[in-house]
Amino acid sequence: MNPVLLMAVLLPTGAALLTPLVGRLLGRNVGWWATAVSAVTFGLLVSLGGAAGSAAPARFSLDWPAADWGVRFSLAADGWGWGFSLVVAGIGTLICLYAQHYLHEHEPRPRFFTYLLLFEGAMLGVVLSANLFLLVVFWELTSVTSFLLIGFWHTQERARYGAYKALLITGLGGLGLLAGVILLYVAMGTAELPELFARANELKAHPLLVPILLLILLGAFTKSAQFPFHLWLPDAMTAPTPVSAYLHSATMVKAGVFLLGRLHPLFRGTETWFWAVTLVGMATMLLGAYGAVRKTDLKALLAYSTISQLGLITLLYGFGTATAALAATFHIFNHAAFKAGLFLVVGIVDHETGTRDKRRLKGLARWMPVTAAICGACALASAGVPLLNGFLSKELFYGEMVASASRGWLWMVWPTLAVLGSVFTFVYSMEIFHGVFFGRLSATTDETKHSVHPATAPKHVHDPGWGMLAPAGVLAVICVLVGLWPGGLENWVLRPAVWAVWQQSFEFHVAIFHGFNVALMLSALTLAAGLVVYAQRHHLAAAQHRLAWPFGANTIYDGAIAGLFGFTHWLTDALQSGHLRRYFLWAVGAVLLAVGFVVLRAGLPDFWPAQLTPIEPAEGLLGLLLIVATVAVVFLRHQRLPAILALGAAGFMISTLYLVLSAPDLALTQLMIESVTVVLFVLVLWHLPKDMPHTSPRAR
Repeated sequence: MNPVLLMAVLLPTGAALLTPLVGRLLGRNVGWWATAVSAVTFGLLVSLGGAAGSAAPARFSLDWPAADWGVRFSLAADGWGWGFSLVVAGIGTLICLYAQHYLHEHEPRPRFFTYLLLFEGAMLGVVLSANLFLLVVFWELTSVTSFLLIGFWHTQERARYGAYKALLITGLGGLGLLAGVILLYVAMGTAELPELFARANELKAHPLLVPILLLILLGAFTKSAQFPFHLWLPDAMTAPTPVSAYLHSATMVKAGVFLLGRLHPLFRGTETWFWAVTLVGMATMLLGAYGAVRKTDLKALLAYSTISQLGLITLLYGFGTATAALAATFHIFNHAAFKAGLFLVVGIVDHETGTRDKRRLKGLARWMPVTAAICGACALASAGVPLLNGFLSKELFYGEMVASASRGWLWMVWPTLAVLGSVFTFVYSMEIFHGVFFGRLSATTDETKHSVHPATAPKHVHDPGWGMLAPAGVLAVICVLVGLWPGGLENWVLRPAVWAVWQQSFEFHVAIFHGFNVALMLSALTLAAGLVVYAQRHHLAAAQHRLAWPFGANTIYDGAIAGLFGFTHWLTDALQSGHLRRYFLWAVGAVLLAVGFVVLRAGLPDFWPAQLTPIEPAEGLLGLLLIVATVAVVFLRHQRLPAILALGAAGFMISTLYLVLSAPDLALTQLMIESVTVVLFVLVLWHLPKDMPHTSPRAR
């Protein structure tokens, strides 16, 4: 029992609840409070690292009544959860510092940092949970807090649209994840991860394996924006840039691939896992990379590039080998650094120039040299240029693709598609770096109007203060340091994380140069082809414009939402018609369906009348008279007095039936009610109009 682990999870959440009060005291400086909280949380997590790679990592478990149902409050800082928690708290600290200087004076800062700290606490709960039910609870909390952060500028229609879309898609995936975890608990009798890992072979032989796996993958794919659920992430870019950098590059969108790594020991090696995960991952990688090259808004470009990189990680986890798990886990850490840095750079460019349109941004390096250097480190790392961290994990990725090709000539498609996706990755990375900070716009095009480049840049375009540069700079330095000295990250974070994902130790070594091999040749081919395609990017853009598909994923989504609302309106009108007889029809129909289901399931012979209580002649006669009186009410509907008498007769038959069945108290009560009701009906007849209103058909 390590209370430091509990403190690390609860500190951001507790601090978030105090943030509105602290905001009253600190005013616009409330961001320093959030930065300090995240920094302390990071320090607490670092202190737990000594045991992260051992067989006895820091654990905390709380006994409560729900434990009898399999829901235990269990936390564990194994290598995988601990390593990812450092990303959450470490980048969270940088984001809070950046946001303190990024937000305008009039922004509601206490509300922003309250949401941000709540999200950080929820995300830490996801990665440190040792119980799957507890993980699902924190999982849904990340969806709710991300909804609040995406819709932070709630007065903008696009912000509300993006927040609703993200919540709907990830929320539906969360329900699928919950259903999968429930089935897993039913199959295995436990939701504790250590116990599940120990019985992985038993799960793989269970008949519920496929539905469990598909439901859990639904949750992971929706959270990590995998095809065809990728459409929510670009619309989430309406959030403030610090939110995009934190949630949509480094943490929340990685919750899905984190889950793939967490449950990797349970499902790897199965056919369903391999084909579902690898095919979805490859499709997502190619779709995202192609879409990123098309975009002109820099944040939209980064959104699609994030989708592509998440697809690459998903693809690697699908292969189910130790080297693929190493490449995927390593790339998660690398991608968090360079992609968050690029988002912060785009925020700086937008903050200084007032635009994110890459067509209007050229040659900014002259005016913003420090920002250009930071962008260069992060963008080249994204492109897979040697001596940067992205190159190292890209080499491992290529190595796994080459190894898969040895299975047969059909498997050559994997390295081929991998190179294709990586070429697009190189192109969009260069669009962000070279396209924005270097070059000049052509004077013969209309794009020069209202553009920002050295010849026309307003005087206020310059590098921002240290508060915005420092967080992005730290991430750029990490990209360089890991690229030059991968052993530091390998020994401290990567080795424990990979061993936890694989659930056993194995030897590996990440180096800058592994010799002249096929993976290195593919990297060289990628860089060469990427330079050629980037030089011809205008022709590529023209070809993409001609091939543009008018019927996209958003069209399907919007049509589905419109159809859903139309159906609910129709259903509401049908059910809530305002007519009592309609409500009675639904109630009786539901009862008949329920009884009919039970009868059919048990079998008709079990309900044969011979097995029921015998009916006495008096009871049968009363029942027959009751039916006759009830039918008479329907056929006498245009004659009010006879209809009322028939209705009263039906009530009196019920009273007599109660008496025959030895229920005198019910008989007396029913008799009194029927007598009074008939008298009141007759009295009301004096005040009713003589003309009969239109009624429903007799058949109804």
